[in-house]
Amino acid sequence: FEREAREAKYVGFDGKLTLHPEQISAVHSVFEPTRAELKEANEIVTLWEEGGDGKGSLEYNGKMIDLPHYVRAKKVMAR
Repeated sequence: FEREAREAKYVGFDGKLTLHPEQISAVHSVFEPTRAELKEANEIVTLWEEGGDGKGSLEYNGKMIDLPHYVRAKKVMAR
């Protein structure tokens, strides 16, 4: 079950259906953002909101960041 949850997170899902209460802790441990993920999300949101016009793209750590990255970062921060 936990392996399936990790695979789901890897491909972009942000949760997993559980059928038994004992599965809840595995879902929480897999889908709770790590400190590194929170840090990156915060940096992306800050960069986008301070320097972006909402229409283009920005560079973050040598990678192109555009609107979908910003939206995902906001979702990570909301968890």
